[in-house]
Amino acid sequence: MTHKILVVDDEENMQVLLKRVLGKAGYDVECAGSGAAALRLAADRPFDLAVVDVCMPEMDGIEVLEKLKGINRQIPVIMISAYPAWGKKQIIFYHKKTEQSDSTNRQSTINNQQS
Repeated sequence: MTHKILVVDDEENMQVLLKRVLGKAGYDVECAGSGAAALRLAADRPFDLAVVDVCMPEMDGIEVLEKLKGINRQIPVIMISAYPAWGKKQIIFYHKKTEQSDSTNRQSTINNQQS
């Protein structure tokens, strides 16, 4: 069984690169150029993993993450970014916990200062 990966990035060159690399590794990859397009794909078919750009116009990666989790609560999501501010020195963790009707969202940034 081939695992299906959803790549969400507004930069076409990143879509092509990730599709090529992940495809060569044996994954079935579909790309979306916007959050809205990604949500339509995710509503139509199940994915085993999503790779989502943090900084996109119209709908940023955090909003895409939240909405993807609304469609498939179990989908793992890897957040990526090419922007220097999000580069080597910062790692984003996003945690969404839902207990019955109570939902808690937490986003934190950890600075990884290299000596």
